[in-house]
Amino acid sequence: MAETVVEREVTGIIEEYNTSVRSMIVSLSSAKSDAEQEEAKRCFHEVIASYPDVTIRGFKPADQSVAVLFEMENLAVGKIVPDIEGKDAQNADLKLSNYRGKVVLLIFWGGWCHSCHHFLPILRDLRTRLGPDGFTVVGVNSDLPSELTTFLKKEPLHWPNFSDGSSTGPISVVWNIRSWPTLCLIGADGVILAKQPSISNLEETLRPLLKEGS
Repeated sequence: MAETVVEREVTGIIEEYNTSVRSMIVSLSSAKSDAEQEEAKRCFHEVIASYPDVTIRGFKPADQSVAVLFEMENLAVGKIVPDIEGKDAQNADLKLSNYRGKVVLLIFWGGWCHSCHHFLPILRDLRTRLGPDGFTVVGVNSDLPSELTTFLKKEPLHWPNFSDGSSTGPISVVWNIRSWPTLCLIGADGVILAKQPSISNLEETLRPLLKEGS
C-alpha cells in the first residue's frame, strides 16, 4: 500500500531533527473530517507503538501523541466529560463529577496568566448572578498551592479550584492544555457543549441551557 502524506510527515519528523514536532502534532490533532481524524489517530498510535523512547530536542513525540489521542477521543464536543479528581490548595478532595446536574464552565487558569485576569472578574459576576439558576465555575489552577492560596485571599473567586501545581501539572497534561486560559462548557448531563466558548457571549449561551434544566 502506498505511503500516505500523513505517514510521510510523521516518518520525516522522526528522522529529521530540523522539523517542528510540536507543529506537526498540533496540525494532526486539528483534523476536521471523520476520515482525517481516523487517519491522524492511526498515525498517533503508530508513533506510540513504534517510537516510544525516541526523543527529539528533549521532547518525546510518543508522550505528546498519548495526550493528543486522549483529547481527540475523550474531550471532543458531544463527549461525556471525563471526571477530574484532585485536591484544592488546602489539600481537600475535589471531583468534577460532584457538580453534575449543574451547567459548569471549567477554566484552566493561573495567576501568572495575564489573559486570565481579564476572564476571572467576568466569570465571578456570571456565577454570582446565574448560580441560583444552576450555573457554576470550576477552576484548574496552575500556580503552586501557596501562590493559589495567596491569590484567593486577595481576589476571592467563590468557586472550587483544583490545584494542579504548574502548567505541566497532572490535570493539564492529561487534558493536553496548550494555552491559558482554556475554557470548556459542560452541560448539566456532563456532555461537553463547547470548547473555548466566547466570553463576551457567554451569558447568552448559558441562559437557554439554564432554562432547560429548570
